Amino acid sequence: MDIVFLKEAAITEGAVCLDGTPGIYFFKAGSAANSTKWVIHMLGGGMCFSNEECLMRSKTYLGSSLYWPGQYNYGGPLSENSTYNPDFYDWNHVFLAYCDGASFSGDVEKPVKVNDGVVYYRGHRILLATIKDLLKNKGLDKATDVFVIGDSAGGMATYYHIDEIKSMMPKSVTRFKGSPFSGIFLYYPNVEGKIIFGELTKDAFYLQNCSGGINQRCIAAKSVDERYKCMFGEYSMEYIESPLFVLNSAYDFVGTACVLGAEPMLHPMDSGAGNCSAAPGWGPCEYDQKYCTKEQWEKIEGYASTFMDLVEKNPKFSVNGNGLFEYNCHTHAVESTRAWELYSVKGTIMRDAVRKWYFSDNEPSSNHFYKDCVNHGSYLCNPTCSLPIK
Repeated sequence: MDIVFLKEAAITEGAVCLDGTPGIYFFKAGSAANSTKWVIHMLGGGMCFSNEECLMRSKTYLGSSLYWPGQYNYGGPLSENSTYNPDFYDWNHVFLAYCDGASFSGDVEKPVKVNDGVVYYRGHRILLATIKDLLKNKGLDKATDVFVIGDSAGGMATYYHIDEIKSMMPKSVTRFKGSPFSGIFLYYPNVEGKIIFGELTKDAFYLQNCSGGINQRCIAAKSVDERYKCMFGEYSMEYIESPLFVLNSAYDFVGTACVLGAEPMLHPMDSGAGNCSAAPGWGPCEYDQKYCTKEQWEKIEGYASTFMDLVEKNPKFSVNGNGLFEYNCHTHAVESTRAWELYSVKGTIMRDAVRKWYFSDNEPSSNHFYKDCVNHGSYLCNPTCSLPIK
C-alpha cells in the first residue's frame, strides 16, 4: 500500500495529526475483477489521556505523519497473499494511519498550548477527509462491497464510526459490514476495586471533544453525564445499525493488564494504555501465569465472566446479520497476524468464520456465534492459542 497525504484537507478542513502535520492513509488498488470491492482498516495504538501525554505522542508515529514510510504492509484481511487471505487479497485496500490519539473521534477547533509545544485534536476530521478523498480520487464512489475493520483502538474506532462511514457510501454499495478486532475494554474496576482505565478513557472523551465524533445514536440515548460511556464497546454496540462481526477475547491481554491490573498514571506516559500491570503483585502473573495466585485467577475469571455476560448477551446479537467470534486466548489484536488462519473456536478458524458471515445475507446472529471454552486456572483451554503467530 502506498502513502497518501491529506495535504489539501489539512489546509481547508484542519485534518491534521497531533503535531499539525497532514493526516495520512495508505492505499492499494484492487484487481480489475474486484475493483469495486473495498477493505478499510483503522489502525490501533492506544490513546493519550492528557495534554502532556498527547504532546509526547505527537513526537512519535502515533501522533505525526512525519515518521511513516512510503509504503506499508499489513496482515489479516489486508494481506495480499491469496493463500493466507483468499477472500479479500485483491480488493482495494485502505489503511488509516492513526495519529490523533482518540480513535479518530476528537475535534477541537483551536490548537492547545502545552508546555513548550502545541497539540491538535482533529482525528474525526482525518477520518472524514480520508473517506472523502477515497470517494473523489480512488474510486470508492463506484463501490459495491465494503468491509470496515480495525484493531485495538482501531477496533474501538470501528464501533464509533461504522454507521457514519456507511452514511457516506454511494448508492452502488450493496454489501456493507464491519468487524471490530480486539476493540472491547470494559468499563470495569481494577483488582483493588477502582475504575482506572475507564476514567482515563473518559478523560480522553472530554479532552478531545469526542461527543460529536462517535456513534450518535448512542450519544442521543445517554444522559449528558454518561455520554462518555459510548467510548466503550459494551455500551455502544447495541446502537450500531450496520452489521457487525465482533472478534475479541474475554481474556484479552490489554484487558487483564490495563483494565484489571491498572494503577493511576503518576506522570505523562507514552504507553497509550495507562499504567498497565502496575497493581501490587500483578506484573508477574500478567506475564507468566505460573506466578498467578488463586486469588488472582479469581479476579481474571471475574473479568472474563463479566466480559462474556455483557458481550454475548448484548441486544446487538438479537438482531439478524451480526455475529461474534470469542476466542479466549491471552493475546491482543492478533487478527492481522497468522492467527487469522490459525486460531479457531470449535474447529472454525477466524478467517473462515469472517468469510461465512461477510458473504451471508441477514442470517440470524446465532448462525455466526462462536463461543470458546472457558479458562479455569490456565489460558490454554483452547489449544490453538499456543500456536506461533509471528
